[in-house]
Amino acid sequence: MIELGWLNHKAKDLTPPALFVVEGLVLGFTSGCYYRPFRGEVVLDGRCVSTERGLIVISGLNESRGLDSQEAPNALAHEWRHHWQTFNVRRGLPSHWGKSWSADYENSIVKFFKNPHEMDALLFSHHIAPCETTRLWLSFIQKNMQMNKETQ
Repeated sequence: MIELGWLNHKAKDLTPPALFVVEGLVLGFTSGCYYRPFRGEVVLDGRCVSTERGLIVISGLNESRGLDSQEAPNALAHEWRHHWQTFNVRRGLPSHWGKSWSADYENSIVKFFKNPHEMDALLFSHHIAPCETTRLWLSFIQKNMQMNKETQ
């Protein structure tokens, strides 16, 4: 069982979402996703999983994708923040990763995190459970901001 107390202390009045961990799940180019609360189910790993309280899906550690022991908690914190946003932020929605993806990985990251919900979740997850991936992504964003500043 995965303990969520380290996240829930940030918002004690928030009902925790369901959590589903799948070993080796490929979620596109990410290691987690969030389903906003709705009356229904999704099929994951051949099982129907309720989304009524919200649902966080995390890919388990997978050697072929190179996930380290820091990336899964970071992904969990990122998706948790989306759950928090659902009940505390009224405008806008998080992005879907695929909408930002192009052949240029660095530019895809910069474009994706222009969504304020995604940037908030990135900063939250990096603060709570930093990992090499978020360090890299933040360096891409910082570099892009610096380049934009210099061209103005």
